[in-house]
Amino acid sequence: MSLLATSAVGSPDLIPIGLQVPATVRDAAQPTVTISWGVTNQGSSEATLHWDGIYITTNTNPVINATDSSIWSWLIPYPLEPTQFAWSTNTIHLPIEASGDYYIILKTDSYDQVAESDEDNNTIVSHLRYECDPPDLGVLYFQAPPGSYIGPPKPEFTLIWAVTNLGPATASGDWVDALWLSRTPNHTTESIRVDLFQESGSLPSGEVYWRTNTIQMPITNSGSYYLIFETGGFGALRETNVSNNTFVAPITFTILPPDLKPLSLRVSTNFIMSANPGLTIVWGVTNQGIGPAVAPWLDGVYLSADAVLDYGIRDELVAHNYETKSLPPGGFYWRTNFVPIPITRSGTNYLVFQTDSDVEVARYIFESDYGNNVVVLPVTSSIAGSGPQIGPGHLAEDGSFEIWVYGSTGTNYTLQFSVDLVNWRNGSSFVCTNYPTRVQDRFPNSTKRRFYRVVQ
Repeated sequence: MSLLATSAVGSPDLIPIGLQVPATVRDAAQPTVTISWGVTNQGSSEATLHWDGIYITTNTNPVINATDSSIWSWLIPYPLEPTQFAWSTNTIHLPIEASGDYYIILKTDSYDQVAESDEDNNTIVSHLRYECDPPDLGVLYFQAPPGSYIGPPKPEFTLIWAVTNLGPATASGDWVDALWLSRTPNHTTESIRVDLFQESGSLPSGEVYWRTNTIQMPITNSGSYYLIFETGGFGALRETNVSNNTFVAPITFTILPPDLKPLSLRVSTNFIMSANPGLTIVWGVTNQGIGPAVAPWLDGVYLSADAVLDYGIRDELVAHNYETKSLPPGGFYWRTNFVPIPITRSGTNYLVFQTDSDVEVARYIFESDYGNNVVVLPVTSSIAGSGPQIGPGHLAEDGSFEIWVYGSTGTNYTLQFSVDLVNWRNGSSFVCTNYPTRVQDRFPNSTKRRFYRVVQ
């Protein structure tokens, strides 16, 4: 007689045990709680790794519906042998904001990855009472600008505000205080954002913070507006009361724009033209608007092959000056600059001067008319070849005449002078040690006009 030996392979059976949840939670919206639970395998074979899921419901007959999703999942990264336990503790955020009774459901093997002998014993439930104690930010103080403003565009105001927490819970995390300009007393999609101010940390109940900021208003046209200050913006704190989060102040703007206009563009011609000549450029600007031009802004001179300003496409910025003083209506100023001009061929080029130049970025000031900011001057050159260049000159205190020379460093040159541009006499000889190098004519003839040139 022979005996046939057989064996039966059993199945695992996961079951949760010991779900520990706080009985009562009193906190702000979306509270943080610590939950602990255990899982054991009461089956007869190994349970492979699996996920445990946490669910929350207000249903007094707590079950997991097909449409429910877990608010927390936790991987048990190792297999459980029969009778073996796995314990877990996690701190999680509960997505609840209203006070009431809630039920925390733990389901082990929440994704049904383990083939168990009994799938109906995978859940356990604990009751949690939640009392919502939200923070309540409120505007305690707001120093608004005057109700009527008359002046240049984009005015600046120094604003002071204070925010307090009127709620029972600490305001913690990140939130935004915001300033808006609106045509109505309410913040709408048409409101103009003035500025945002990030707040972070915590503000306990009853505490206050103060802020002072200088704000530029993006207003360039006259009109009536409402300045709206809003604390706790974008709902980051999930307050239950937001009716006290705003302060509204009416303000009327009467804008007096400036209008900068070039008076003249002048170029010196007392030089022997060579490649990349140095030119003394003089320009004047006036403000013919009804309001002051508030500094800063940039004036620029461009070298162009035509009379049209193309910025960096074809034209090159050769001189510029930042104006740092405001210019009242009717005021004017003159500026002089000596600059090398990148001209290497004979012909006619154009110097294009633009006041309040944008240089392909946003303009510094708002004007009533941008169409009169440019003046063009043709410059006809005859290039004699490369060589040293003579810059501007002036009489020194000792009676000599000083000239700036642009030449090659280390090269010997001679300064020559003439009274008729035909007969030239040698003056001082020198070596260019810097770029430029200062050269002196120690005995200039003050009774006759004298021309200068530099030769090797």
